[in-house]
Amino acid sequence: MAALEYRDVKRRVQTSAPEVVDELYSFGEKLVSDAVDRLSKSDSKASALAAYCGGLVTLVVSTSTLWGKYLNFYSSIIVVGAVVCFIISAWLAAGTTHPQPTEWYSDNDWLREECLQARDRLRRYRVLTMWRILTSHQQAFRAKTRRVRYAVLLLKTASVLLFVAFLDVAWRYSPFQNLRIWVR
Repeated sequence: MAALEYRDVKRRVQTSAPEVVDELYSFGEKLVSDAVDRLSKSDSKASALAAYCGGLVTLVVSTSTLWGKYLNFYSSIIVVGAVVCFIISAWLAAGTTHPQPTEWYSDNDWLREECLQARDRLRRYRVLTMWRILTSHQQAFRAKTRRVRYAVLLLKTASVLLFVAFLDVAWRYSPFQNLRIWVR
């Protein structure tokens, strides 16, 4: 879907009937509120993901004395790679929570001098202001979402790596290995 240019939005709002502008205004208020909520929720999800990855690193490192003796050289490299993926994932997720520069209402947006004489003109101007704010918040949300997706991908990669290391250890130290010797 192609994004609208500011001049196209301005033309559409200026040529709309006053009843339509009122509807756009009330809908725009809801959209701005939703955009702020989405940014807040994405920060919460990123924080939870960072904490989860940090917990996994802590778990792997603190229990390494229990299972580390069963690893061979290649399994050790796989586990270290998994821990590195967890750390990078946590770093990406935590970095996502930094505030993003977004547009917001200025004093001039609410008290625009040339719009204070006519309610219709003021509402049209405020619809354009809301559109600008929405566009800014959507761009920030996309940037945060992209980084969280990378963090989740690294989390999945680390999980697969740990599973591969577990399978390697399980294969080498499985009770069925002894059974195979007995069958021969």
